[in-house]
Amino acid sequence: MADRLGLSPNRNALFALLEAKRCAGVCLTETYAMWPGSSVSGLYFSRPESRYFGTGKIERGQVEDYARRMGWPVGEAERWLAPLLNYDPRAAAAWGTAIGGCCRPCCCHPLT
Repeated sequence: MADRLGLSPNRNALFALLEAKRCAGVCLTETYAMWPGSSVSGLYFSRPESRYFGTGKIERGQVEDYARRMGWPVGEAERWLAPLLNYDPRAAAAWGTAIGGCCRPCCCHPLT
């Protein structure tokens, strides 16, 4: 998955360049998360004119579109995007089963 996102070559190269395992005892898991879990890293750039903003949670339609563009099943996209979802994927799946495949309330299948 991380290969498909283009993350692994960058992270592998960075960790090799930094000699992260030897110098800090930090390595990458198979999903390219840092281990141990308490390890955190980042590059932070700022300037006085900077403006920062937050983004909201994402809806099922956005996840479906993203999954389609990535060539993934929706469930796989939901798994990777879980912290960002504005809905419960299990409830959406149960709703779809109850109404014959539609995955969310809509004008023809309102939530009652």
